[in-house]
Amino acid sequence: MLSIEVKDKKIDLSNVDRELGTIKELAENSTAITIAMCKEVTEEAIKDLEDSNVRVVTDEILEAELERWDYHKQNTAVQGMIHFFANIEQNPSAVQRLLRFIKDIDPENVALVHLDE
Repeated sequence: MLSIEVKDKKIDLSNVDRELGTIKELAENSTAITIAMCKEVTEEAIKDLEDSNVRVVTDEILEAELERWDYHKQNTAVQGMIHFFANIEQNPSAVQRLLRFIKDIDPENVALVHLDE
């Protein structure tokens, strides 16, 4: 099992339990692979999360990884996200939010044929 929690805010010791307490509990009490994807995380909060067996990915780490991907690999990831939101989460509004984001950074992306305008 894989569990990912995404936070579009800075995580520090003052809010780590409030924002990521559930995933910490899951990591401590199961065999699930747990990942916290966060805009920014302080070193102290990273240590707290890793002590609970939660892997941490920040925007900075993600951007560095994505720079190594060619367009084909990036597009495969986009298609995977669309499939996940549409079919696993069954959340059409999330698909549309993702597509609007893609339109801002890659207005020629073929996935935009699914964008409701």
